[in-house]
Amino acid sequence: MNRDDMYRYHKDKDNHFHRLQVKLDNMPWNPRTDMDGNIGTMFCMHRTYILGDDTDYKDLDGLKRAVFRELNIPMRKIHEYVKSGNANMDLKYNRHNRSWEIWGAYSFMGMIEKYNLILSDPDLEMLEDELMEGITIKDLQAIAGKELIILPLYLYDHSGLTMNTSGFICP
Repeated sequence: MNRDDMYRYHKDKDNHFHRLQVKLDNMPWNPRTDMDGNIGTMFCMHRTYILGDDTDYKDLDGLKRAVFRELNIPMRKIHEYVKSGNANMDLKYNRHNRSWEIWGAYSFMGMIEKYNLILSDPDLEMLEDELMEGITIKDLQAIAGKELIILPLYLYDHSGLTMNTSGFICP
């Protein structure tokens, strides 16, 4: 039997059999470029491969800033989110020093050391840079709400590359 004429049989939930013809597609469509309906952007960072869509974002910080800018999310909303206690850091005002302080856990050689003062500076621009750097993807999703859908991308690199959004069994 020719490979182009292979049949498969499938039984549905009502116990009805269906015969499916499996054909080899020598010129498959790329759903990211050849079809209408591409509704997302694949932002990927990898030390060896160039993956994902071509974007202006050079790093994760650039992506976060672009998302906040494109969704018109003001810095005030980020401040409120961090002050609410939902982020992995706290923003507190020190009346004695007359400055804002960012408190959070920091890592030393991969181990979480302790909850400590990260920045105490009256310079608002420096404070906002540090807040933006500390916001995680989970925080970004929470702040943006229903305006933004973020899915993780997992890469399996073994005799070819495979990507999906649910992960792989093999670590």
